[in-house]
Amino acid sequence: MTQVLDFVAQSYTTHSRPLNAARCVNFFAEMEVQDARSKSPVGVWGCAGIAPFAVTSDDSILGMDVMNGVLYAIGNKHLWQINQNGTIANLGQHRANQQISVDNNGIQLVGVDGQTGWYWQSGAGSPTQITDPNFFPCSTVTYFDGYFAFPRFGTKEFFLSPIFGITPFDGALFASKEATSDLLVAIANSHEQLYLFGQERTEVWYDAGNPPPTFPFQRSDGAIIQRGLLAPYSVVLEDNTLFFLGDDAMFYRLQGFVPIRMSTHAVESEWSKYETLTDAQTLVYTTFGHKMVTITFPTAGKTWVADLATQRWHERESWIGTSADTSIGRWRGNCVATAYNRILIGDSQTGQIGQLNYNDYTEWGDTIRGLIDGPPLHNDRKRCFMKRFELDMETGVGLPDEAIHETLQYCLNPVTFTKPGEITTTQLTDLVSNYTTGAFSVWLNLSTMASTGMLLTSTGFNLQVDKTAMALTLKDNAGGSVLAASYPFTTWADWVNVLVSFDTPSQQVQVWASTLVASVWTETELVASSLVWSGTNPVNGVGAWTLGVV
Repeated sequence: MTQVLDFVAQSYTTHSRPLNAARCVNFFAEMEVQDARSKSPVGVWGCAGIAPFAVTSDDSILGMDVMNGVLYAIGNKHLWQINQNGTIANLGQHRANQQISVDNNGIQLVGVDGQTGWYWQSGAGSPTQITDPNFFPCSTVTYFDGYFAFPRFGTKEFFLSPIFGITPFDGALFASKEATSDLLVAIANSHEQLYLFGQERTEVWYDAGNPPPTFPFQRSDGAIIQRGLLAPYSVVLEDNTLFFLGDDAMFYRLQGFVPIRMSTHAVESEWSKYETLTDAQTLVYTTFGHKMVTITFPTAGKTWVADLATQRWHERESWIGTSADTSIGRWRGNCVATAYNRILIGDSQTGQIGQLNYNDYTEWGDTIRGLIDGPPLHNDRKRCFMKRFELDMETGVGLPDEAIHETLQYCLNPVTFTKPGEITTTQLTDLVSNYTTGAFSVWLNLSTMASTGMLLTSTGFNLQVDKTAMALTLKDNAGGSVLAASYPFTTWADWVNVLVSFDTPSQQVQVWASTLVASVWTETELVASSLVWSGTNPVNGVGAWTLGVV
């Protein structure tokens, strides 16, 4: 079986778990430069933490927008100005549901939530609800060529604000989707074109420059996309195109006027289990050069992320306490904005705004937990016997003034972490008093040593290594011999990895040596020149492992 390099790099669980059942939560993969000196072509990184930046008195942050270099945050009760140093200013109350769309023209900031609309203008006091009789309920707002465009809820129509203004609305500034009869869901602006997303099809309109009172936009002939929109807040602009959740519950990116499927069968199967998909909302941010298109299903409490760099999906999940049962299911990031040379995240659980930060290992002080669950492995549909499993991890930086050991819990599986600076190298603690099966691995470099070899010993395990052979001895609790074996080995080329595994009930033992042979990394199972099993007793495991020169 070939070496498996990236089996923990994505979330992909099929209908049949024995076929494929992989999960990757709060981690993402990265393809590294192909370099003979690299450890692996695939690295798996933990997602960035969120450091506090600004705090409002609202219960959640629904949206954010940048106007003239200043960040504005829309809470569930108020509109806030967020300054570069993290200070805030309450600009007044507004009415909003749990999902909003917001845009600006450089003068006014406009928000809609499917029922009502409001606007705010710098220096003009508090947000003002739009009560004009020619304004109708709508889910999205999009600024385009001096106009704000709104899709009228429950119809094929969309209407416009006055050019470079908000009110009064002109009852003649409206038009309808023309090519198909499905209702309009949302409008988005990309490449100086308006995309009118319907329930089943999408039309493309452009600014024809028609003078008043003629409607200024008209449909592009032949520019129709044979795909509709399932959720009005699932459209996001990134990577020079639009991403959206299609009417068929698949996630797409537009390539020109052609929708390209991005979601996988496994992801779509998982989404099909959710109670509703119409509340899906997307956001996008860039981290370490990875553009992360994030789609959250608030009712289902789930968050999925498409990494455009690797075309793989992973999951996000947040906790708001110290125990495993405080998971909120979804990622708590509700909206994102790039401002003041920072990537800022609005919190769905509180009125906080935070900054993505790889030097922070929490989300607003709450622990980030990660899960990597690898898929089933097979060798041409045969059982696999793994002679080696290596987990190569870069340990954390440690937390000052805290206990050395901390027990955390993901779901029902507790894990104990030890700070790197506190790990003792003199012995392995918490060993069982005896064991019938064991495995041991050590790296040795006898070619650069003046002595004849190395001796690794304990009260029950003895491995003596020199430049011509390896001698292995196992003893039981009474000091009686269980195994005595010798393995010739002379291929010492710099570093050699020696791996020993044994099973006393079946009286089986294996010794492997891995080293460079003619510049090729070679793994060899050694054949014993002598081997005597004297018993099947458990091997004494009490005591410290020590390494000494023979």
